[in-house]
Amino acid sequence: MFSLFIILASVRPAIDTELTPELEAEGYARDVVRAVQDERKNVGLHIADRIDLSLTVPSDHVADVEAWRDMIAAETLALSLRGSLGRIGCDQLSVAVISW
Repeated sequence: MFSLFIILASVRPAIDTELTPELEAEGYARDVVRAVQDERKNVGLHIADRIDLSLTVPSDHVADVEAWRDMIAAETLALSLRGSLGRIGCDQLSVAVISW
């Protein structure tokens, strides 16, 4: 038992801090979820209320939203997710929540 402790004590964990495109896409999707949750709160929805979700997404993040579409819908209780993905001239995320 004592030797096992010595072996474990000498192990140093390594953390990979490289941001891959996949991690950046997931991070943007989580930012979308946070923005939707903030909007749900602003319009006074109950935590279990289902919504229709409309997003306007900058063109450089369309693939991120499409890749994480199911997670965004599940986390925000969206029955539908639609919007202007990659609208020309759009430089920031816009969220519209329609309650049921």
